Amino acid sequence: MLYLHEHTMCRNYEGDGKPSIDLKKLIKGSLTGFQFAENKIIFLLTGKLYLTSGIYDDCLPEQYMIVIPAGMPYLVEALEDTEYIVCRVSNNLHLCEEFSLEKLFQEEDTNTRQCRPLPFSGSMQMYVQGLTHYLQDGILCSYFFNLKMKELLFILRNYYEKEQLRRFFSPLLSDDLHFSDFVIKNYREMKNVKEFAERANYSISGFEKRFKKVFHVSAYKWMKEQKAKEIIYDIHTSDKTFKEIGWEHGFASPAQFNDFCKSNFGMTPGQIRSSATTESPSGVP
Repeated sequence: MLYLHEHTMCRNYEGDGKPSIDLKKLIKGSLTGFQFAENKIIFLLTGKLYLTSGIYDDCLPEQYMIVIPAGMPYLVEALEDTEYIVCRVSNNLHLCEEFSLEKLFQEEDTNTRQCRPLPFSGSMQMYVQGLTHYLQDGILCSYFFNLKMKELLFILRNYYEKEQLRRFFSPLLSDDLHFSDFVIKNYREMKNVKEFAERANYSISGFEKRFKKVFHVSAYKWMKEQKAKEIIYDIHTSDKTFKEIGWEHGFASPAQFNDFCKSNFGMTPGQIRSSATTESPSGVP
């Protein structure tokens, strides 16, 4: 790459360690976790990953890509040496100027938020190969990444069937993207539904009604499920003490935290952590 100094000194250079598009590797046997603050797409270039979350529990083979929604904890095991690209995406996606992500939403498809990976088409393979080349050369330009995102969405729009795209983007689909985006970005700060409703400037009943229309489950149940997923994530992927994890998730005592784990996972925190060293992600509760 020519004029490297000009590139790295440019205001568009994403050299903060959190680029919009990034090339990463995992060695075989690695057990790690994702919990992104923003929606991501993972392109698995080589190898095989086992992913475990509330919306996908299966192997992701090479030459496939998958959506990882913001705030969703994922446990990941590298079944082989792997190389993958992580790409940041927003909720306000337009597959082209005339086709927004919301147009994929259909009422009959909203009973499940189970995502489905997409295989690389011929055009997608060429796109990913080119992107890999640029990343290996150290190009970290936000202007360039924005262009590549538009190209990605154009390829998805023109080379994949709408039903494939609907299943692929299902964790992000809603007929009320503004509200769902608000929920995803703020739920970790909320102690209960009442506090959540107040933050959204709603009565409790009004908030519950809108929440259930968008997420198809009560706000209380959804928040409890998110807490359970994040607790599993923290137990498996951090070296925090159980007291620290319980305190961070709002439990008044270790006994209360222990009871929550036994009630929701059938195991104590210690048993859950021990299982991470003896089981693959397919065995995670």
